[in-house]
Amino acid sequence: MKKLVLFIIAYTGVFNTVNANNSDKLITLCLKNVMQERKCGYMDATANVVIKPQFDIAKSVSKNGLAPVKHNGKYGYLNDKSEWVIKPQFDNASVFAKNGLAKAQRNGKYGYINAKGEWVIEPQFYSAWNFANNGLAAVAPYNGKYGYINATGEWIIQPQFNNAMDFADNGLAVVFWNNGKYGFINAEGEWVIQPQFDDALDFADNGLAAVRHNGKYGFINAKGEWIIQPQFNKVWHRFSNNGLVAVQYNGKYGFINTKGEWIIQPQFDSALNFYDENLAAVTKNGQNAYINEKGNFVAKVIKAPCGAEQLVKPDGTPIYPNKPTDELCK
Repeated sequence: MKKLVLFIIAYTGVFNTVNANNSDKLITLCLKNVMQERKCGYMDATANVVIKPQFDIAKSVSKNGLAPVKHNGKYGYLNDKSEWVIKPQFDNASVFAKNGLAKAQRNGKYGYINAKGEWVIEPQFYSAWNFANNGLAAVAPYNGKYGYINATGEWIIQPQFNNAMDFADNGLAVVFWNNGKYGFINAEGEWVIQPQFDDALDFADNGLAAVRHNGKYGFINAKGEWIIQPQFNKVWHRFSNNGLVAVQYNGKYGFINTKGEWIIQPQFDSALNFYDENLAAVTKNGQNAYINEKGNFVAKVIKAPCGAEQLVKPDGTPIYPNKPTDELCK
């Protein structure tokens, strides 16, 4: 999911790849080139670069194999051969949902497209979320309130919330109510967990959601009961599929399990959750890196004197670009 050379490629061409198999298992990788331009591509779970960094932004690969990337200021979609399936034309774009639709923005408004790049729901919303597995998407028209639509653009839950997120697989969605608090509703728009939290994130597949109470984050179940008491300064979204989540404690990030136990002790300046491929992006002592579930470094990002960045193995062996670090600035 997820350098040094600035690539100039025609839209109809094939982008620079190494081995683009299993593209839905890729991790975004972004590095600065010698011109200090941040370019993004993709690597696999062993930190082998699959699609060389050459895009302004590279988002997660959709389950249908299409990846939304930003190139020359516009978003389009690549297939598993790194060919343009939908040419760059959108101001913003997201991954495709289970129903085959993806959120896209044009001229400041959001709508939804299919895998051919055709508008299924015309751009008309000032804010929008991806479609959830239950077929509903949170959107806000220009009256400022959020509600939920189906795949034909019909309102299922009328606009009434100050903010809203997509539905989790347990059938609950986070919404921000008029009392300035967050709670959870079901697909009928009924309150299941009353608005009472200062902040809330959506439920993970393990049935836990991060919420903030009295300035600290903890985790609740679908009944609103505390499973992990509030104690963390920050939480990076929800639990990953490996049962770990990045949390900040006393100014440092680490990873806990569903019992609230430290699996990787807090030691990082910043941390993102684990990808499905069980790598997590972290920063320690100002250095970006990737770790595995044991907290061991799999790859690190180092900087040359000119500011160009390079992905290397923990022992310093170059991965990409595959050249001595002292040659990056030439």
